[in-house]
Amino acid sequence: MKKLILIILFIFPALVFSQVDIQKKDIDTMSIIYKAKTFTISKHGFKDIESQISSLKNMPYEIYGTNEFLFIKIKGNFFCEEKGNVVTFAWCECDYYVCYSFEKDYFYLLGGFKVNDILPFSKEYRGSLSSVNWSYRIKDQKLNEFLEKITLKKIKEADKIFNKCIDSSKK
Repeated sequence: MKKLILIILFIFPALVFSQVDIQKKDIDTMSIIYKAKTFTISKHGFKDIESQISSLKNMPYEIYGTNEFLFIKIKGNFFCEEKGNVVTFAWCECDYYVCYSFEKDYFYLLGGFKVNDILPFSKEYRGSLSSVNWSYRIKDQKLNEFLEKITLKKIKEADKIFNKCIDSSKK
């Protein structure tokens, strides 16, 4: 009977505090996603703050994650040049990949960006538990391939997996 009471005394606080952590993580996740979306704003921007905020809130995204990292795929746009009979400028679609490190409270720009943070990300990722336990079963095939290359220390190959959301005529 004493053992049962001791077990309950130890397990109950752990359950209560784990629920608080889960709630805190849910609240923080929306802030993390919103900030990740701000990295995708084109240098050409928008006309006013209200439309910019509305556009960021409505950007479609997908999240994949573990306790250490939150991977965010954002369906965004970039200002591009379309060549046809007449050269025109328009918004072209592109996928941006951002990773948030819970441990370092830091964002890594992985894909879609002109400049990325693959090398610093690879160092942290390879030192994490995720790289040891990774099963490569994320729904996003490109992200799976990217993480596999990072784990195998093939940084140059990993850098080529994601498209860059820049005008190909200005690379």
